[in-house]
Amino acid sequence: MKRKLFIGLVVLGVTLLTIFQVKYLNSSSEASKQVDIETYTIPPAEKVFINGVIEPVDTNELFLDSVKGDLNETFVQNGQEVKKGDTLFEYKNTPVIEQIEQIDIQLDSHHKQIAQLTEKKNKTQNKLAEERKSVDQKKSEKQKEQEQLKLEEQRKLEELKKLEEQKKLEEEGSKQEEQSIAENESDEGLEEIQIVEEQLETETRDSINFEVSQIEGNILALENEIGSYDDQITSINNQISSIEKQKALLKEKAYTTVVAPISGIIIMNNSQANSQLPFITIVTAEYYVNGTVTEKDWAKIEIGQPAEILVHSINKTVTGKIKYIGDRPMAPDMANNTIATSSTLSNYKILIELNAQENLINGFHVQAIVESANEKLSIPEEALFSENGKSYVYKEEAGQYIKQLITYSTEEANKIILHSGLKEGDKVVRNPQMVTEDGNGNE
Repeated sequence: MKRKLFIGLVVLGVTLLTIFQVKYLNSSSEASKQVDIETYTIPPAEKVFINGVIEPVDTNELFLDSVKGDLNETFVQNGQEVKKGDTLFEYKNTPVIEQIEQIDIQLDSHHKQIAQLTEKKNKTQNKLAEERKSVDQKKSEKQKEQEQLKLEEQRKLEELKKLEEQKKLEEEGSKQEEQSIAENESDEGLEEIQIVEEQLETETRDSINFEVSQIEGNILALENEIGSYDDQITSINNQISSIEKQKALLKEKAYTTVVAPISGIIIMNNSQANSQLPFITIVTAEYYVNGTVTEKDWAKIEIGQPAEILVHSINKTVTGKIKYIGDRPMAPDMANNTIATSSTLSNYKILIELNAQENLINGFHVQAIVESANEKLSIPEEALFSENGKSYVYKEEAGQYIKQLITYSTEEANKIILHSGLKEGDKVVRNPQMVTEDGNGNE
């Protein structure tokens, strides 16, 4: 019995020894096949933390101005979106409107005066036309009288010629004395006729000339009267022109419309009773981060740097980039409008442009994280290898080594500065020649 137990123990020992040797030898073989692959972990860059508040890109406050009058009508409502130039509200200046009404009364009176003067002028012009017509008639009558006198003279001359012919036909035996008497009578008759004709002509001419002269005097008076009406009308028209200009200036003040200086969202503040508060505030629908950095971090950031922004209230991260870096220290009260600031260090204004606007609310507090511009991600130069003109490294992922395309620049010996392809915390192989195509080490 003891013999069998001893034999069994020996067999078991040999078996265990055999198994141990096999496993040991296999592990030694595997170990001999593996090669040490050195890796390099990209250290995290220094971070700059920017505390800030989400604010509209632009804000415009509009106050009521009593000088322009009373609020007459409002054309927008709270929350309404408006475009630049849209009408917001209107003033009504009652005193100015009353002045305009008084001016309208003056203008109406002046227009009535002009109408009256114009009517008188027209009547005078009609009289003038009648007088001129009368002058023409008198001159025509004078011309006709003169023509009649000429005809009468011609008739008298013809009668005298006939008398002379009769004298020649008288007998030669007529007595000289009778002939002399007849001639004397004929001559006396002719003289009387001529005297009468001259008197008639003179009287007619004088009478007509007197009447014409009298009418021409009336014409001159009427022309002067018309000129007086024209002067009065011109004077009143000048007054009307001056009053119209005054009215036009007042009309600009009677009703004043206020338009939106920027595009954005309307906030009605219900502050009509308090002129110290804005009546309407317009905020743009686009937001940005208004933040601060201390003097310690001011030199570590640059315009255009990307930023990750944590919105505390909704625990959401959004992205953006630095738009502005102030170079003057902020006043303490202004700096305290953001989150925590240092009272012992100067604070500087930072503006961050947001890449997206969804779910952002005016006034939400945020913290932006920006990598220090003074420290750049880098890896050892020996980790780099090239294929087909492109630069790669092996990056460790889940126990495998994956080829990763990168861009870089060389600024220091034995080190390359990463531009793209890798991030902090990534592990890269320092000796890429030891990695096989299947992502393992060489035998």
